[in-house]
Amino acid sequence: MSEPVNDVFKVEEVEGGVAIVGLKKSLEDGEVVFPGTIDGKRVVEIGKGAFEYNNELTSVVISDGIEKIGENAFSSCRSLKRVVLPGSVKEIGDWAFSFNDNLIFNELIPVGVKKIGVGAFSGCNSIERIYVPKGVEEIGDAAFCGLKIDLELDPENSNFILEDGVLFDCKKEKLLYFPPNSPLESYVIPDTVKEICDDAFEGSTLTSVIIPEGVKRIGTTAFFFCSGIECLDLPRSVEEFGDEPFEEGPQMVRVHEDSYAEEWACGNLYQFEVIELEGDEDDEE
Repeated sequence: MSEPVNDVFKVEEVEGGVAIVGLKKSLEDGEVVFPGTIDGKRVVEIGKGAFEYNNELTSVVISDGIEKIGENAFSSCRSLKRVVLPGSVKEIGDWAFSFNDNLIFNELIPVGVKKIGVGAFSGCNSIERIYVPKGVEEIGDAAFCGLKIDLELDPENSNFILEDGVLFDCKKEKLLYFPPNSPLESYVIPDTVKEICDDAFEGSTLTSVIIPEGVKRIGTTAFFFCSGIECLDLPRSVEEFGDEPFEEGPQMVRVHEDSYAEEWACGNLYQFEVIELEGDEDDEE
């Protein structure tokens, strides 16, 4: 863009400078460079929903100095293919780049990023690789929802654990992401896990998953599109379910008699089986 930036971008005052919140006019082409300053004021943020559903954008370059990509900032930009983020970015907000089917850029997460928000890259099905830098401290549920990617974690990142492509928090108590392109047919969830996060197994081709006692929460659409799983047994320890955790999921869900899971299933599942309590029986002679 050759026009003065103050004639192109809408801005709002925020702490530390201004946030770009939209465009003043339609694009002549889809390539946009977001400046580091406007009218002498530092641009620190791309605002919430600033370019959501903008189908004109094809290429986005974020200038150095911008620190935050806001919630839904570039969500559902169906023509967007390329994004360049500077090292100054510290936060990628919830759903910031979600549902961009054509997004194929390689340099994805800058080394300065500390937070990757909920669903940040969900639905970006053309992305093949994501490298999580050492400084990332927080990854929201469904950040990589359903993506068939080669997920890599900087070996110096102590906030997460990556095993066989499966992403956990550092205590291995939360299972954040299971890769849909995993070659595994069956998977035993580690007995340290207490929570299966939202969308964790979405799109998985697994035929068997074993959930250990100790898991307390199964998140929203955790097993969405997991119809290859023939039967899923829920442990007695489960105390909470997100919305529709088994939507288009396992062919059968089994729950223990007199468990919270049975109570929940009665009000939320059309079909399930109950694992009955084993009673005392007289020994046969």
